[in-house]
Amino acid sequence: MLGIIIASYASPPWTLPPLSPYVFWQVVGIIIASNAEPLFDLLGFAACLTATSTRALKSVIQGRLLSNASERMDSMSLLGYMASILACLLACLLASFLASLLSKYFDLSACIC
Repeated sequence: MLGIIIASYASPPWTLPPLSPYVFWQVVGIIIASNAEPLFDLLGFAACLTATSTRALKSVIQGRLLSNASERMDSMSLLGYMASILACLLACLLASFLASLLSKYFDLSACIC
């Protein structure tokens, strides 16, 4: 789906039917694992889906950036750009999670920040 939207590339129709048994057994495995898991959390499942979809998005964007002849970029430069952006994003997420964790144990309302 992301390949069609972003890269405007659609796979030939004959490639999808051979993949359907694999998708079916993956869905069955997820159902079995989530029913047997005593600590199944919908937030964790949403995080797994988000991680999978963003990984697919990264692969599609990376393929588009590395294949365009006019904007040709080598893989190490792309890694440098992506790593710095993701480091900033992870630092912001860490700060927000750390602030919520510390607010549970300490009274931060008196702190002047």
